[in-house]
Amino acid sequence: MMSGVKHIGLIGLGSRGMLFLNYSKIDSSFKIVAICDVDEKKLNDFPISVFKTIDYKSFINLENLDAVYVATPPNLHAEISAFFLQHNISALCEVPACLNGNEADLLKNALKGSSAIYMMAENYVYIPENLAIQKIIKAGKVGEIIFVEGMYVHDCKELFIKDGKLTWRGEWNTDNIKYHYPTHSLSPICRWLDIGADGQDYFDKIVNYGTKSSSLIEYFKENNINEKATQPDIVFSIITTKKGVVIHLRYDTKTNRPSLKNGFEIQGTRGWIKSGRYDEEEPIVYYKKKMIPLYETEEYKEVVEKFPFDLKKYGKLAVTFTMFNDFLNSLRARKSAIPLEDAILWSSPIWSWNKQ
Repeated sequence: MMSGVKHIGLIGLGSRGMLFLNYSKIDSSFKIVAICDVDEKKLNDFPISVFKTIDYKSFINLENLDAVYVATPPNLHAEISAFFLQHNISALCEVPACLNGNEADLLKNALKGSSAIYMMAENYVYIPENLAIQKIIKAGKVGEIIFVEGMYVHDCKELFIKDGKLTWRGEWNTDNIKYHYPTHSLSPICRWLDIGADGQDYFDKIVNYGTKSSSLIEYFKENNINEKATQPDIVFSIITTKKGVVIHLRYDTKTNRPSLKNGFEIQGTRGWIKSGRYDEEEPIVYYKKKMIPLYETEEYKEVVEKFPFDLKKYGKLAVTFTMFNDFLNSLRARKSAIPLEDAILWSSPIWSWNKQ
């Protein structure tokens, strides 16, 4: 089905999957026709009548399935996306795209010769502040960028344990993967600096390092979890680009401190842009020796005015709804808004750790 109402299958009925259901209530250009989850209770509780299964592969027996939304735990992202791409069914996939080089190759090979498109569901590139910063940088107001820091600081430990047992997020912190998703911080940075396969710059070197797992170990002990914590409390990446820009990332989902889910610092030759120290503190722009709140800039006001969804009405949901809408536009245009090449690049710090 190449035009008209798009038929989409939903794989994974967690918080992200149910958010997609909510979006379907305000966008009549698509409909959810099939759902998949390993939890049969979630399947039975789904509020609309659709095809239901615990085996995502059975989706290919459906007629006129345009795409799937993969909202599963990350260890399944590449496997499921590649399966549908090989069957010419497009995929919108949650972050990260892949966890290692083999999965990256799996996705690349699946997309070759496929009539489908792939898009990674990275909503941070749609955050109004990040879009405004992109406009400021592209206009040259802060000059040539020489250093950027991106910080994702969000204490998620409460999501690791439920009913005295580890959730998939908790189990993920006991495996051998030290880095989960750098994409929230890295994706807007790459857009700001035009880094990517079709961009003006590219990564040259990535070095990762991490702290001890002390906060996580303490949390496990407090909750009587007898599992070994393997992921550092904080992971840092230093990335240098071909043009000599230095990027510093902080991924921190375990320490006890106020959230800073969209933290950034950008140093240019003519100015400086800085987020607050925590979510509630406003970001600022230093330009022509004046300190200006980002929210008072022409660029931010323009982004808000033209934003596809009412930010006052939908709040933070407007960002994810815009991402969903962009995927539907991508399906119609047959060109991905966040193509596989970028998705792999933004995910690549995860497995670069193993090469050090």
